[in-house]
Amino acid sequence: MDYQKVPITQSIGVELLKRIFGVYCIAALLITLFQGWLEYAQTKDRVIQLMIEHQPAVEESLANAVWHLDQPLIDSLLKGIISQRIIVGVEIFTEKGEILASAGAITHATEFTNDAVGTDLISMQNAIHQDRYRHQFVLLDPTELSSEAIGLAVFHSANDVVIEEVQPRLISLVIAAIVKTAILWVVFIYFGQKLLSQPLLHLMAMVRKLPLDDSNRRETPKKTKLNELQLFEFALIDTAQKLELTLHSLRTSNEKLSKINIHLLRAVEQSPTLSVILTPDGQVEYATPSLGNLSGYSPAQIQGLFDKDLLKSIAFHDFVKQCHLGKTPDKNPASELSILDKNGQIVYLTANLSAVYSEQGNADNFLFSATNISKNKRLQLELKEKNEEQLHTIEHLKEARSQLVQSEKMASIGELSAGIAHEINNPIAFINSNTFTLGKYNEQLFQLIDCYREQLKEGLADHEKICKIEREIDYDFLRQDIREMTLESQEGLNRIKKIVADLLFFSRSNNNKFELYDLRKGIESTLSIAWHQLKNNTQIVKEFADIPEIECIPSQINQVLMNLLINASQSFADQGIITIKTIAAKDTIMVQVEDNGSGIEPAHLSKLFDPFFTTKEVGSGTGLGLSVSYGIIKKHRGEITVTSELGKGTCFTLTLPIKQPVPDTDL
Repeated sequence: MDYQKVPITQSIGVELLKRIFGVYCIAALLITLFQGWLEYAQTKDRVIQLMIEHQPAVEESLANAVWHLDQPLIDSLLKGIISQRIIVGVEIFTEKGEILASAGAITHATEFTNDAVGTDLISMQNAIHQDRYRHQFVLLDPTELSSEAIGLAVFHSANDVVIEEVQPRLISLVIAAIVKTAILWVVFIYFGQKLLSQPLLHLMAMVRKLPLDDSNRRETPKKTKLNELQLFEFALIDTAQKLELTLHSLRTSNEKLSKINIHLLRAVEQSPTLSVILTPDGQVEYATPSLGNLSGYSPAQIQGLFDKDLLKSIAFHDFVKQCHLGKTPDKNPASELSILDKNGQIVYLTANLSAVYSEQGNADNFLFSATNISKNKRLQLELKEKNEEQLHTIEHLKEARSQLVQSEKMASIGELSAGIAHEINNPIAFINSNTFTLGKYNEQLFQLIDCYREQLKEGLADHEKICKIEREIDYDFLRQDIREMTLESQEGLNRIKKIVADLLFFSRSNNNKFELYDLRKGIESTLSIAWHQLKNNTQIVKEFADIPEIECIPSQINQVLMNLLINASQSFADQGIITIKTIAAKDTIMVQVEDNGSGIEPAHLSKLFDPFFTTKEVGSGTGLGLSVSYGIIKKHRGEITVTSELGKGTCFTLTLPIKQPVPDTDL
């Protein structure tokens, strides 16, 4: 300690004054607290007294209101009472002890002792649990016809009211105490410096002249608090303490170093990280016990484990060579490897290799550190296997879903098959009839041609015979009728061709790719297939707006339209109208299929798209039509919504994007 430079941060005189002043402060604090408590107690009594004094002002009015059971008047009086700043709550009880009215904040509800319930109100008043913030009084009969009490009134105050009343007085007490303390402190400082400073400064000058060895002086922390007497004491015992401190410091350092070594060794040995120190030629100098516990090998057998597998797995010799050449960083990237334990079980590790440099900068040793990841690796392998199983399951589900869609589609075709057969049978019938008639016409024409050939062969020109044959076969009618039958047969064949083409397009299942498609053509095609079932009881109204082609799978969209049209036609009790609208929006188009049929019960609306839900009779529906339609629209990133009013009809709205955000070919 350099006594020539040590500052006096504490004066003994000032310290003495502080102690005396501290005692005074404690006494002043206790006196102030006592005064505050006394003021608080007096204020509590004053609050109770004020409640008692307020009783006569409202007693008669409360008695009249309770006698007449005038609840509005009672409530008005209670509000007026609690408007007093000392009364925060009021309770009115009947002569039976039942609560009649209350107002304000009732911090503690009025309770009666068990033996007082059912007695007269005077006894019940005396039986109320006493509280410093409660005042109760009985209400007597205002008509003075009876001396019996008709009710009991209880005024409630609270500790907050007392605090609010006493707060100004307490603040004045605290301010007065602070002012007195500040004045006394100034007086103490003045006389303390006057009476003690000169002798202590003279003593301090003597201490600074003590002849001590500068080489053995200790540095005093800047925040050390010293007074004159303490500095003098330190100067006398400084030399002895230096020796003692030096010896103690050496012993402490040795003990700390020993403990650190022990802790480091235990930490390394007990760490889950497998650590091995290797020489540059791959010899194991030290291995943590955790490696032996994991592998089951003894310390002597661990060298064989490195020689057999690990040195090659971590490319040890290449790493050592490059370290000596200074071409690699101190640590190689972590790599995943596996070893066999003593029982032949696979152990998975993540390992890395780093160089340990000496003071001269030479890589004298190498640290192999690894972490056991067997549990996570096995979980990873199990997860991979489960993922593969799930992928197979998903593929099966996709296939099953595709089959379900196709089955539902074929079921729809099955329902329409009789009508489609009839639509095809009609043109086939008149084509067959026309063919038979054409055969007869051909025979007659051949007869006329044979006559021509005979006349030409004989070189004759018997016009009478030719004209006779022409009259017999009615050649002019035959010529006109053949032309009409040919056109009629061609029209029938075109009808059959269109029905077959629409049917093939509707029923195909191998084309699940998105393509540009005009929905108006799809609606026309679907109407063509379903027309036989619709034409008997349905009038079709088309309100087609100009819409762009959209990216979709046409056969699936047609299937949705087919389901909606068939369902709509089946909702008619006799005749009905189906209105089909197309609407173009910004990035979407909408198709509305609206009917004026029987409608759908509100309870069924939330279940319409559930698989196998149907409102039809058993055996007349699969319950899959709307469910499959919902899946198709969702696959197209669209929406299908329904509104219905029982007895008035139903409207299905399809909303489809014009462009698909992501190509999707799975179903």
